[in-house]
Amino acid sequence: IILPKNSLGTYPISLIIDGKVLKDNLFSINKSIDWLNKKIKDNNLSLIHSNYAYYKNKNVYFITD
Repeated sequence: IILPKNSLGTYPISLIIDGKVLKDNLFSINKSIDWLNKKIKDNNLSLIHSNYAYYKNKNVYFITD
C-alpha cells in the first residue's frame, strides 16, 4: 500500500501478520523492532501469540489467539 506521508496516522498500518513482523511497515512509521518489542512486552504479550497488530493514530493494537 502506498499512502501519502501526511496520512500515516489516518490509516491502519499492519505491523504483525501471523506472528511475523513487517519490517518495511515499521520503517514507514519511523519505528524500530525494539520499539515494537517494548510494546509487546508492555502488554504482556509475545510475538508468537500475536496474530495481527496494526498502528493507527500513534497507538498499536494487537489481536491475539
